[in-house]
Amino acid sequence: MADEMVKGFKWIGLLGMMLLVLGNGHATDAQAAKKATKQVTVSNVHQVASRAYALRTGTYGYSAASLKHGVTLNHLSKTTWYCHQAATVNGQTQKQEVLQLTSANKQHTYWILKSQLRSVMSSSFDLKLKGAGDKYKTAKIRFFGDSIPDGWNGYRFYPTTYPVWLGKYLGDEKRVSNYAFPDARIVGRRWEDVNGTQRPQDLAAVIKARKASIPKFNMIFIHIGTNDYTPASGSGNLKNVMAHLKTNVQAIRRLNPTAKIYGILPLTRFSGTGVNKNDVMNDEGYTFDQLKQGERQTYRKLGVHVVDFKTLAPNLITSGNYHVALADHRLHPSAETAQKMGYALANWIIKK
Repeated sequence: MADEMVKGFKWIGLLGMMLLVLGNGHATDAQAAKKATKQVTVSNVHQVASRAYALRTGTYGYSAASLKHGVTLNHLSKTTWYCHQAATVNGQTQKQEVLQLTSANKQHTYWILKSQLRSVMSSSFDLKLKGAGDKYKTAKIRFFGDSIPDGWNGYRFYPTTYPVWLGKYLGDEKRVSNYAFPDARIVGRRWEDVNGTQRPQDLAAVIKARKASIPKFNMIFIHIGTNDYTPASGSGNLKNVMAHLKTNVQAIRRLNPTAKIYGILPLTRFSGTGVNKNDVMNDEGYTFDQLKQGERQTYRKLGVHVVDFKTLAPNLITSGNYHVALADHRLHPSAETAQKMGYALANWIIKK
């Protein structure tokens, strides 16, 4: 009887120890989710240009730049983040930069140490869409165009252009090649000096300069035309613009008869006072909508796949959101809008 009592007490003691360990385990998890930092001072809080980032493993996010308490963000490792503000934090041993970032879906905002961030262009940041499979793994994609595919936001360049996002979502293991150039036009043969190096700018000049490499690509995108519509562009009337577009596309086709060619219509644009330019006539007597329709018809006659973001993503740029979607509130997409463009285009290509 005594032996049985002793055994019973031992069992109760063992059970109590197990419960205590389990309780401590949950407490440890809770503490890990709210990692406390040492006292720091915050200085130099300032606005920064929006840029895309991904998180490193084990990253913590904080509600304030003082970094007093943090939560683990491992469950958001596939999320893209955009910075808005930056600050300097001074701890006991060193100064560090901290950024305020918001998730691409606008559901989360945290202050995060810059050292805990990585480039979205890293191969380990995998965003390949489910339907892509391995079809585009070794795709050879080339873009021709103006400042929009080149990643100019009206003030500065951002590296995560929508062609880059297209490659990420398609699962292309190589970075998408980009011949786009700011202020490029359908009509013209201009070259521009870039840091002491001459580069072809207008579509015809780019095609001629890159004719040796054009046959190497199996997917070619052309996104151009808005600068021909701009007043005093020198591109002439709509008939002239479309004649040059036809000649340029035919030149690409001769160099590469087997590539799939996609013609992307110009994005919705606005005046400095917020007027949608769609029905506004330029100094050559045609509206912005007529330019888009002219491109659509020309591409179709030439057997080119037409891409219209108004159809792919109807709410991408509207009269209600252009002041946010366009970084300069007129023409050039923000870095966040570029990601949405890349996603919409990739999704459309996969389903096509």
